[in-house]
Amino acid sequence: MIKVVVMDIDGCLTPGEVEEIDLGVLKKLREYNQRSKDDPLIPAITFCTGRPQPYLEAMHQMLSGYLPAIYESGGGMYFPQGYYFRTNPKITESLRQELGRITNLVEERIAKLGIAKIQPGKETSLSLYPTPGYSTSKVLKITSQLFKEENLSYSLVDGLSCINILPPRVDKGEGVRWLSRVMKIRLNDLAGIGDSDGDLPFLRLVGAGACPRNANDKVKKVVKYVSPYSNGKSILDIFNWCIKRNVEAGL
Repeated sequence: MIKVVVMDIDGCLTPGEVEEIDLGVLKKLREYNQRSKDDPLIPAITFCTGRPQPYLEAMHQMLSGYLPAIYESGGGMYFPQGYYFRTNPKITESLRQELGRITNLVEERIAKLGIAKIQPGKETSLSLYPTPGYSTSKVLKITSQLFKEENLSYSLVDGLSCINILPPRVDKGEGVRWLSRVMKIRLNDLAGIGDSDGDLPFLRLVGAGACPRNANDKVKKVVKYVSPYSNGKSILDIFNWCIKRNVEAGL
């Protein structure tokens, strides 16, 4: 039984940065989420995103979100009931200090050289967006060399449109394990929707992984369902697939 659908935002619910959000999709998902409180055939909705907390909170509000949700790729959890936040306990003070050092290094040796921009608003991680003339693969190569030279422990993850810099042992898989424990719902009773490498750790954990048509090939190989649609329309399609699975389970 699929009790909760855990989804990424960029490249799944939305086309990504700057692109328009399909408000019709949001309206339909909000209706599903509201009905999930009373209908066991309809899964609830929550998020596991690399986005910072304020963006996650806004998206959660639009879908009438009532379950905890993961932001910064496992770095923190947002609790709409009671309105509070928790940093992943695996992020120690020494890791916070290292992130400060990384931020300074990236600012001086990447951002100021016009190679990539740092996305503002993050507290436990960083995201680098390539500037015109640079690809994500090029930024990843440059940043990897910097991390090797400086002996840094944070990991680099290709997010299709950006490079995510994450604390060691913290990723979306760890985030969803944490979410599962907090919600007291088995991983096998979760569906997951993702599109890029950063989503693989949690898509491999959940009972029913799915992805939009625009997902990369690595993701398509590990999920149980690939939607014939892209972005927002794929989410409605996948959601209906989840409901169908619940109906077929004989609830």
